[in-house]
Amino acid sequence: MNDSRDEPSARPPEFPQPSPSFLVSQVGAHAAARFTEALAERGLEPTQVGILRILCARAPMNQRALSDLVGILPSQLVALLDTLEARGLVVRERDPDDRRANALYATEAGRAEMRAVEALTEVLDSSLFAGFSPDERSILVTLLERIVSAEGLHPAVHPAYRRLAVEP
Repeated sequence: MNDSRDEPSARPPEFPQPSPSFLVSQVGAHAAARFTEALAERGLEPTQVGILRILCARAPMNQRALSDLVGILPSQLVALLDTLEARGLVVRERDPDDRRANALYATEAGRAEMRAVEALTEVLDSSLFAGFSPDERSILVTLLERIVSAEGLHPAVHPAYRRLAVEP
């Protein structure tokens, strides 16, 4: 029996072997587009989900610390937080340690939304990695984590926030 997982996709002979960087970029762009489409059905954008994910994991966090972590301007973060707060997913309260700052928290609705996004991500992952065995998927994750580490990327912060790091 022929197992399609063992065979690379057919490449027309006139095209050279693609580089690993191209393939990672190609798959990343494809996965990002699918993720963005799926989030849009929930009325969310990837940047909002990234902020919510961080707050679900690390709250309370003040706005300055969050701005520094994701590498965006405080004014850009305020716009993201305003949208999340209007939907009842996050709340800003006075930071008990610094009355000039706000402490950020994910609400119960925010945590529920994050669980829904995680379930959506599992469905996307199952589709995208359907041709991988569990061991292959684990190896891929390990290899990608090595790239993240070697490139000095923060494992919890998507580089797409960099586009928000400059004034519009």
